Amino acid sequence: MTWFERLGRGGARASGRQAKALVTARRSGPRGETPWWHDRDQAFAERDHLEPRDFGRGWLPTPMLNNGELLEPLGGDAASAEVSEARRARGLTALNDGVAWRRREGNVLAVLRVEVYADEGPGRGDLAHRAAWAARAEASLDATWRERWTDRGATPGWIEARWVAPADRPEPIHVFDSSMAAPGPAADIDWLRVEDHTGDRTSVAVYEYLTVWAGRSQGTLTIRHEHTLNLDAEAARASTGLHASLLGLDA
Repeated sequence: MTWFERLGRGGARASGRQAKALVTARRSGPRGETPWWHDRDQAFAERDHLEPRDFGRGWLPTPMLNNGELLEPLGGDAASAEVSEARRARGLTALNDGVAWRRREGNVLAVLRVEVYADEGPGRGDLAHRAAWAARAEASLDATWRERWTDRGATPGWIEARWVAPADRPEPIHVFDSSMAAPGPAADIDWLRVEDHTGDRTSVAVYEYLTVWAGRSQGTLTIRHEHTLNLDAEAARASTGLHASLLGLDA
């Protein structure tokens, strides 16, 4: 079962003792897979890049039972293929997918995916990758969400992925003037919002999909919540903390 399925179902439940054991468990790579990862990069990917306090009050770590990592996180559509081609050109050296946190109220779940690439120096491979993402992200996420639901035997409802404009983001990643270069972490964080009407007519899920670009490392934070909630402040705060942590790879 993938992180998407857990997000769609509201996450797995476990006892406090079981949750603590699962969340603190470490792995050296995907189980049963021939090692392809770089040990140092994998160790970095498995660090605790976020803590509950990075989101705010009321958040707790939660286990992702039977989580299945996807080496290719996007779908098989044309838009996703363009992004994936640029991503593969960077050479994946580490992956840690499925670290999760839940907010006590509101059926809110956040899932983190950390990837490390073999880029030779910052600002090289990530430029082409991010350019492809900037051009095709909306179409890619729309198609990926539909594909994941179809794979589960469900008929996708109305789904729309849209960029959250820098001027609409809260501090500390708000950008007052879009004509000027964004300062600090705001320049390295991309934010899209996926609205998903799959399910009964009263069920509308919103996914905050934040990509943090930090040289050879990349973090993708997905926060699922009901459409009646506003998680903008939590998303901005957590992505900023993630950005600071990921910059430590080659420091």
